[in-house]
Amino acid sequence: MAGSGWDPNGIDTSITISGDEQTATRVGGNNDTFCVRGIAGRSRGRRYFEITPGAVGFNSYVGAGFMDNAASLGPHTLGSGTPIQGGWRAASGQFTYSYASGSGARADGPNEGIGVLGVLIDFDAKVCEIYKDGAVKFTEVMDIPDDTVLFPACGLYDNNTEATLNTVEPFQFPPQETFIAWDKPDSALASKVSGILQIEGAAAARILKAFTLERLTYTVDGNTIQESKPLGETVSDPVSGEYEIILRDGFPREVFVVAFDKYGEVFEPDALVEPGDRIHPTTPNGYVYECNGSGQLPSTEPAWPTDDTQGHSIGTASFLVKAFYRPMVHGPVTPVVTIVEPDDPNLASAKFWRIFITGTFSPQSTFSTSVARIRFKDAGGAEIATVDGTAIASSEHTSSANKAVVAFNDTGDAWVPSSGEALPQWIGYEFVSSKEVSEVVIESTNDSFYNDRHPTDFEIQYSEDGINWTTALEVIGESEWGSQEIRPYVI
Repeated sequence: MAGSGWDPNGIDTSITISGDEQTATRVGGNNDTFCVRGIAGRSRGRRYFEITPGAVGFNSYVGAGFMDNAASLGPHTLGSGTPIQGGWRAASGQFTYSYASGSGARADGPNEGIGVLGVLIDFDAKVCEIYKDGAVKFTEVMDIPDDTVLFPACGLYDNNTEATLNTVEPFQFPPQETFIAWDKPDSALASKVSGILQIEGAAAARILKAFTLERLTYTVDGNTIQESKPLGETVSDPVSGEYEIILRDGFPREVFVVAFDKYGEVFEPDALVEPGDRIHPTTPNGYVYECNGSGQLPSTEPAWPTDDTQGHSIGTASFLVKAFYRPMVHGPVTPVVTIVEPDDPNLASAKFWRIFITGTFSPQSTFSTSVARIRFKDAGGAEIATVDGTAIASSEHTSSANKAVVAFNDTGDAWVPSSGEALPQWIGYEFVSSKEVSEVVIESTNDSFYNDRHPTDFEIQYSEDGINWTTALEVIGESEWGSQEIRPYVI
């Protein structure tokens, strides 16, 4: 197991994190659950990670899923705390969720035992698929805002339960659908090939894999080789035949796309089969046999039928005859490459941003400070909307014209704290999801009553929980504010 691991700060005191940050272990417990959050947050692409529970005890109760950076950690089942979070447990077959729009539980089933739990999140479609040992167990349509940053999460029930997080390849049970590892940078989403697959003029579901056209040098099992390299795979839509393969690490050069029919398992005497299973003869005959009625194969290999117009009994099971299509190759294909601007490593991303004020030009005993307008800008210089979040402040005046919200929506004069509240004071904004802020703009009014109280000594700070704050920029000794003056502060 490897990757970014569990966040030592995103845990309850009853949970310990291993030195490599890959394994979280519950120490103590009283029939309750606490949650753990991963280090790496993501908001783009189709991303996958795995959680491997411990081998014994209550580890089938380990929940696997997601949460945002502000979600509560317990005591509660993953998904039943404050939004945003959701998780599935093998012990109950139940998915528990909590969004701003509501919370609850979906599905219910038998205890499926301990196994590797995979989580595939499609941020574009807002869909989360939960796997156990490679099989899809639940699909959740997430009710989350655009650009929500989610983190891997698990719930640990009672003493000695543990969960090991893997966010990089290789995975134990990688999905067949297109995905990239959770820890891959966004630049890995930049290259893809797409198309429509048809068999004899009709759309069909097939496994598709992309390979490099030229031989590349890379390492397999510690050995350096030169071969065509697999770059990604997916399954075409059975109704439309559409497919899209995201190429690993933004590979930009020509590729071949190969479509594979499902060959199934070779005939085994007395084997049990279920609907959907495919069997092929020990000697290929151009057909495969898809079970549509459970049963047991015969003790000796049968004379295989080739009439595909009707069903056939083989042993005690029933089968449909399907023509087997050899792999089809399409290419060379030049992928579509999109330039993904990397995140600025010098910019902080957080839900909470505030101006922490320690001094003004004209100190006052009442209404100690004031701010008329605050604007936030992203790395491209665009203003970040302040319409869906919440204005926050150390305190605010009772007048509607002087509430914290007027600094963000232009509906009043200016924010001032409660009368008699001495410095320091602060005003800020809680966004719905984390935002990268590159610049904060402060504006004054045309009223000297407020402008005399505008900040001259302050810090621009950010936080993910609204409790622990980090200073992004410190400003000391600003001059007196003029009428309707605009001052930008670049972080």
